[in-house]
Amino acid sequence: MIQEFKTLPESIRDWLASTEIVYLISQINKKLGLVGDRMRIVPALVYEVVAKDVSPQQVIGEISKRLEIGPGAARILAQELEERLLRPIGGPLRDLGIDIKGIYLSEEVPSMPELVKPIPIQPPVYTPVPIPIPQPEPMLEHNSGQEVMVPVRPMTPPIPVRIYTPPPPPPSTSRSIPVQINVQKSSSNNQ
Repeated sequence: MIQEFKTLPESIRDWLASTEIVYLISQINKKLGLVGDRMRIVPALVYEVVAKDVSPQQVIGEISKRLEIGPGAARILAQELEERLLRPIGGPLRDLGIDIKGIYLSEEVPSMPELVKPIPIQPPVYTPVPIPIPQPEPMLEHNSGQEVMVPVRPMTPPIPVRIYTPPPPPPSTSRSIPVQINVQKSSSNNQ
């Protein structure tokens, strides 16, 4: 493994040994909740892709198998590995004949029936809940000095009534001006 590492181009070695990739891997491990030996899975897979032990097309299947997760989750993680860990050295990897975009052209993901069991989903059951209607309590009526229990009928609430108010008349659109005309009789008519 050390000999293989030494044969890699310097730009790839520098990236794989950088504090930045160590930080990125630790973020991914933390996000996935990986502890103990499982923390080695992501960096080992990245190195195996660079060393050509695992082709980019096998990455999703390897993630699924090693982390024991479904293919959908493995695909999301593979995209993150490609974008954050492999893309910075994508050019030098292409020079070595490794096309990291091949991750998205993955081979058939190995089946894991014990992990991908469909979970039966029961449709929700709607049970009507009775709404309690408050009943009025009988009121006491005073009749000739004796208290008598009289049942009271429940009152229905009044129906709201809208009072119709006619709309105001439309404003006048005519532009007429009242004119006063004085008519005088002429004296010639009187003759």
